[in-house]
Amino acid sequence: MGIVFRNQQEIPIPDFAYVNASDGRVFTIHRDERNKRQHITIGWATSKVTMHPNENFKFLYPKLWAQYYGESRLQPRELHVGLYGLTLSAGWKTGLYPMLQKDFGPLNANAVLDYAMFSIRHRADSTDLMRDEMAQQLLFSDSLRSDSWYSDFFENQLSADIIHQFRMDWLKRFAAQGGTKVWLCIDGSNNDCTISESHIAEPGNSKSHKAVNIYSYMWAVSSKDGRPVTWFLNNGGKVDAKAFEKMIRFLAAAGIEIEGVILDRGFADEGVMRLIRELGYRYVVMLKSSALAYKTMLEKYAETIRWKVAHVINDKGIFGVEERTRVFASGTEEACVGLFFDGIRGCRKSVDDIARVLKSRQEIRAQILGGKKLSKLKIASDMKSYLKLTGTEDAPDIELCTERLQQAIDGHGFNAIASSEDLPAERISEIYDYRDISEKQFSALKSQLGADVTRVHDDQRIEAKLAVCFIAAVIRTEIELACRKLELDTNKSFREVDRTVLTLMPNDEYCAVHDYSKRMALLYAEFGLSDEHLDFFAQEVNSRRNPVHSQTRTMPLFLTPAPKRKPGRPAKKKDPEEAEMPKRKPGRPKGSKNKKTLERKALQATLPAPVKRKPGRPKGSKNKKTLEREALLAAPPKRGRGRPKGSKNKSTLEREKREARENKSGKPQ
Repeated sequence: MGIVFRNQQEIPIPDFAYVNASDGRVFTIHRDERNKRQHITIGWATSKVTMHPNENFKFLYPKLWAQYYGESRLQPRELHVGLYGLTLSAGWKTGLYPMLQKDFGPLNANAVLDYAMFSIRHRADSTDLMRDEMAQQLLFSDSLRSDSWYSDFFENQLSADIIHQFRMDWLKRFAAQGGTKVWLCIDGSNNDCTISESHIAEPGNSKSHKAVNIYSYMWAVSSKDGRPVTWFLNNGGKVDAKAFEKMIRFLAAAGIEIEGVILDRGFADEGVMRLIRELGYRYVVMLKSSALAYKTMLEKYAETIRWKVAHVINDKGIFGVEERTRVFASGTEEACVGLFFDGIRGCRKSVDDIARVLKSRQEIRAQILGGKKLSKLKIASDMKSYLKLTGTEDAPDIELCTERLQQAIDGHGFNAIASSEDLPAERISEIYDYRDISEKQFSALKSQLGADVTRVHDDQRIEAKLAVCFIAAVIRTEIELACRKLELDTNKSFREVDRTVLTLMPNDEYCAVHDYSKRMALLYAEFGLSDEHLDFFAQEVNSRRNPVHSQTRTMPLFLTPAPKRKPGRPAKKKDPEEAEMPKRKPGRPKGSKNKKTLERKALQATLPAPVKRKPGRPKGSKNKKTLEREALLAAPPKRGRGRPKGSKNKSTLEREKREARENKSGKPQ
């Protein structure tokens, strides 16, 4: 029923509506394309003549809504612009945005990208959460659509033919840009589905292990960088091996130059391998443990390669050997099969299994000590191969089947990979490791984009939502590759871009705020986004209030970022005439003068030139020896040590003064 606007004033119940007396719902009745009666709830009655409307009423009867409530002028105080900028830039960078406009139309292309941003940001595809999640996001559409609008959009606007045309256009673009051959990774999965009268949902092997119908889908991505290539929706009962034929023939018809196909165990089927060879592709396929080639290689080479340095193929503790052999017991297909032993994984799995078995045995022993009878004891189903109850009813015991446990442990860490061409074990392992990138992409499809759950009830809506999920995967992959290049966490970056905002100013217009972090500046630079872009987005949002505006969202050419320069002081621009001059060696050229010498020379040039004297000593001047002799004569001679000869000391001088006074007075003193 959507959101009920209970905070709005009550309005009269329309004459064409009905009221459910049991629960108070207000609804209308119409007939669908099959002439079946359908009830649409448009509100909740508050009396016999008034009601509170819901989102369906607002969407289906906009004129009545405007009549009672008018046009809302309340705007968000902030619009988060970061994810919009990255999505728009990635859309133009990959050619996705103009392709969507051509195939879906400008208005529908914007709605699809809004939903793709919702899937990326919220990691879900539950449409009823979109209004709350995207209320403050800058959108491609002029306004935020309701869940009922999207429900109708997926069913009636994105037809299977339109989606298939987009699929072909995208694949042609991938083929046109595939200058070098790449390996493709193909994988599939399925979702529970409760649709009645569906042509897609069928009984099958559901991931939830419930007895429900399922539908399946298949994706192809480039092993080089994880970029999505194409996808297909399949009937739930169809196994991966059968659904694969449609995918591989579609890729072959597109003229894509690919090195080969990498597949997991689900595609280990002789028919699949033969089909790939007939189409001229190579394959590298992980084999199931039940395959003849796996059993043959394990029996023949297990002890040969287990922790044997002579067969080590990399520094990750992987040992391997290869041999050409028959792959399946029921067929004639031969391939180069590599048997590999993963020492780390094998040890970890062995330790875990031993711990589980011993723990289970200890629990049963505790029950025996507690007095339980033999008939009351139970062994877990996954432990029955390794544990056995013995003894009598009153004296039970538990026994460890060491031979079976040893046999299971001996098989841990081994796997077999088949290659259509004869390759060394090291190369086979290296090619299959490319799948690591695609596995992350498939994981992101389910856990990050919400494709693990389907909440629609129509085959066409399933097709449409899966197509939008593919589009979201294209955008998210471009952002993820940029984050990986900058060593940034992708999910944290999605949260941090929300801090880049357009703020509503007192003049009722939005203005960009350039206060994002250095990390986001680096991420934006990877997509050519700058402060000028944010200012342009603000102007574009303000212009949407004008009835005359475009539905195409552009990236202005004059905002193309300048090429990145190297660290350090920028080099001086060279004269074109000097461009061909040879580059000189480091250091000052021979014969050149430094800055201080040049300054001294310039100062000397401003002073009068000194008069040059004639050769010889100037007239009247004395040489060095004469000057030294005269200086020696002019100085007084230095007296020797002691009192000078003939001088009197102080006592003698005082005595003579006294005697002179006595002689003068005639009296002794």
